[in-house]
Amino acid sequence: RELFLTFDEDNSGSLTMEEMDDALVRLEVPEAVRIEMQRVMHDIDIDGNGCVNYTEFIAATIKKQDYLKEEVCRAAFHIFDLNGDGVVSKEELATLLGHDEDPETGLVGVDAEEVAEIMAEADGNGDGQLSFDEFMVLMADRTME
Repeated sequence: RELFLTFDEDNSGSLTMEEMDDALVRLEVPEAVRIEMQRVMHDIDIDGNGCVNYTEFIAATIKKQDYLKEEVCRAAFHIFDLNGDGVVSKEELATLLGHDEDPETGLVGVDAEEVAEIMAEADGNGDGQLSFDEFMVLMADRTME
């Protein structure tokens, strides 16, 4: 809910393609990923009105098959991979989700301890960063909870 509200700049209860793109630009997401996100938004726009309302947003995020579609996960992975090096570091995760020093900079205000727990849970090979495959496992595990 917090993520949706963060992106919904005009508090209309729906996300336009422009609002989503603006959020991705602020996060310095590469253009190719932003284009893919526009396609994903089009796919989850059930009523075809050009906006994704909260119900559509929730429906898309709770359906395991949508979460696990590789292209959706890859687009999400690219959002987390802030420097574009192909892996998500603990620092990138903290920057995007929020951290103790400045929770307002993140999207959902997750503290450093929670970031460390997520990283420990998902970092299968213990190298201190998440590969795309580890990210996919994390997403699969989260949808089963």
